[in-house]
Amino acid sequence: MGLCLRFNQSLIWVLFLLILSGCRKDKIPLAITATFQVKEVLDDEQHFPSDVYDTYDTDSVSTPGVLFKANQPADSSITYQWKIGEDNRVFTRPSFELNFPPGTDSIKASLTVQKKGTDGLIIESKTTSRTFYLRPSQVKGLFRGYFEGYPQQADVFIQQDYYLDPQLYYTKGLLFTSTNKQFDSLFSNDGWTEKLILNRKIYFDWANTIGDGFNPIIRFPRGSIWLEKDYQTITIDMTVISVATGKRIPMKFKGKRVL
Repeated sequence: MGLCLRFNQSLIWVLFLLILSGCRKDKIPLAITATFQVKEVLDDEQHFPSDVYDTYDTDSVSTPGVLFKANQPADSSITYQWKIGEDNRVFTRPSFELNFPPGTDSIKASLTVQKKGTDGLIIESKTTSRTFYLRPSQVKGLFRGYFEGYPQQADVFIQQDYYLDPQLYYTKGLLFTSTNKQFDSLFSNDGWTEKLILNRKIYFDWANTIGDGFNPIIRFPRGSIWLEKDYQTITIDMTVISVATGKRIPMKFKGKRVL
């Protein structure tokens, strides 16, 4: 009987403490973040539909213009302090653009996000640092892999250079040649395809095939190409128009860098 009484008293005390702890106004942990995105700045946004122009967070940039964007939503209690490379300036906006001179290689970027309480004192602070790189496009080269729907292994060679188009002016683009004759050769004469976002997708829409040496049975590739973070694995995901039927057919390739 006495054991039962002591057990009931203990249970009452446990319940009392639980109720008491539920009434306390504990401070709710804040969830600020100092993470941020690094994006390429393309030169000619008006030529791109909004859903195509959007660039992606990356650690390698092939254009001089770089956009820095904090992931922490802005409000009156949040402050930002950016430190970019050897630049002595402190940037305090949640997002901004910078241009870097030719020859710049690796750059360390740091962001400190602070949150202030109602009394104006800092109640939480976080810092994130990242290193990103300014490099020429890595998409050029020889890649070995498979086209979707074709069991035979194929080599795809991607060259990036100037070619003469039918309007007799030079434009930069991408030339694809492959050992799969269905997709050999294609030329994308989109003037902005050199703006490749490493590790992320790039889009082109105004591609064409030109000259007698290009594929006579397919035209107008449309889609995206991207490299994985190892810089060795490439994915080509496009559609092309069949000259015979006028219909779009898929052109999907995934392979590893050989050269």
